[in-house]
Order: sequence, then structure tokens, then C-alpha cells
Amino acid sequence: METLECIRTRRSIRSFKDQPIEFYKIGLLLDAANHAPSSGNVQNWRYILITSKDSMHQISALAAGQECIANAAILLIACSDDEDVEMHYGLRGKRLYTVQNVAASIQNILLAAHDLDLGAVWVGAFDEEKLSAMLGVPPIGRIHALLAIGYPNEEPIRKYMKPLEMLTFFRSYGNRIDDIHIVLRDYSVEWQKQATKLKDVATKGLGTGKGFLKKSLDLFKEKLKERKNKGK
Repeated sequence: METLECIRTRRSIRSFKDQPIEFYKIGLLLDAANHAPSSGNVQNWRYILITSKDSMHQISALAAGQECIANAAILLIACSDDEDVEMHYGLRGKRLYTVQNVAASIQNILLAAHDLDLGAVWVGAFDEEKLSAMLGVPPIGRIHALLAIGYPNEEPIRKYMKPLEMLTFFRSYGNRIDDIHIVLRDYSVEWQKQATKLKDVATKGLGTGKGFLKKSLDLFKEKLKERKNKGK
């Protein structure tokens, strides 16, 4: 699977088949996690592999009874060893870099799972203190997330994606550009916009046939020129 396709088509899966995961695939998931970027290459992530159904049911009880945890083929408990990061980067490292590093490794696992025809969901709601005691996590460590993984038993619905222009700023926070596709030179979006307006243009007496198309193209070029002038 191509990288961008994997990113765009990955979805959270919460229903799993009663089918074990091949051991080599589990190894590939953990190897993907280990290739994530980390501050100073400290690689502070630590993963606990859970395969026992009894343990999964106990962990589910500590995570608001979420069924995806109890029904998964495996659980990966994403933890961090904060000591090394704090030693190198102080309080900011402990509070921020440890989280960023583990989150990057989790994302690698989610993408690798999708590429291997597995489903996975990132769970963040759980009783951290009780779960840490159950799993023997030391004081220098912390549990960041539970990853329930298995073969999908559902077709996820397409999720709503906010438009890029709502999430992307230029030069300063909050400085938006309405037609970001023009800045990125993706003129296909503008062509589509203009295509939807052809009927309106026709009703304004611009005619049909070659003359109609030429006038429509001229309007499109004028719009692009206006956008470029505004960006200067």
C-alpha cells in the first residue's frame, strides 16, 4: 500500500474477528513503532504485549468497560520511560517530549496495522493508577495509551475531514487563506468550482458553444489573476 493511501484510508476499528494475529505481524508492528522519530533519539517508548483474554477483560474493566479491549486479538500497552528524557531535556522533556515520542510510535503502529490488513484503535480512557499497578509499571514510567488490535469485523464509515483552509495558517497564527488550493497550485479545485457555475453563466446571456467556453475560461483566468494579486 502506498504511504499516502495508507494515511488517508486508515480508520479506527473497534470490532474484531475471532482470529489470531500471526506472530510475525506482531513483530512488524513493534518494529514500526521502534522506527519512529524521538527527541535526541532517546526512544523512550516501552510496549507491553497482552495476549491473555483474562487480562484483556481485566484491563477493559479499568477502561470504562470498552468492548474493543476485551475482544481484540492483542493489546499493546504504550508506555514511556521518562527518566532518560528528563535527564537530557529537563521538565519540558518530561512533560512534552515523552508524550510526543510515544505518540509518534503509536501512529507508526496504527499505519503499519492498516498496511497489514489489521484493524486498530487508540484508547486513551483508562484508570492509569490501577492499570499501572496491575502491569507493574515503575514510578519512572507512565502508560500513555492502549492499542486494541485484530482483524477487522466492520467497515468503518468515512469520517468528516475539516477543510485545509480551516486548519492551515500563513505567516502567523490565525492568518487564513480562503482558497488555499490556489496557493498550492491545485487548479483542479478551481476548475470544479467554475464548472458548477457554468449554468449560471449561461443564463446571463454569454451564449453557448465555443463562445460560451471561451468566455467562461476568460472569467476563470480573471479570477486566478485577482487571487494572485491579492497574495502579493
